[in-house]
Amino acid sequence: MTLNNEPFTSIYPSFQLNLQSSILQGEANANAHSIINHQLSTKVLNLWTHALNVYCKAWWIEIFTEQPKCTYYFGPFAGAQEAEVASIGFVEDLEAESAQGIKIKIDRHCQPDLLTIQHD
Repeated sequence: MTLNNEPFTSIYPSFQLNLQSSILQGEANANAHSIINHQLSTKVLNLWTHALNVYCKAWWIEIFTEQPKCTYYFGPFAGAQEAEVASIGFVEDLEAESAQGIKIKIDRHCQPDLLTIQHD
């Protein structure tokens, strides 16, 4: 269906307007429900990840670089697959900053005290 700016004639203009209004309200309600569902599932996932982290069962990404000589920690993540997917972006960022000798380790452990460690 295409919309144009030309006037149209209908014997039921108010019905057509109400129908269009109803459709728009339905779409707005569907979008609102989608946003609420996303926010709720994000909060539940955050609570779950926090609980895992408290008991040292959360997944963390450790990235080691030779140049500069650093260890970076990213997390926590609820699962290994989630951490693995996220690690791609972190590696890309480090490569964009000219880091060299990048090695990745994904495992479960407690949150580290420092998220970036420079080895002198």
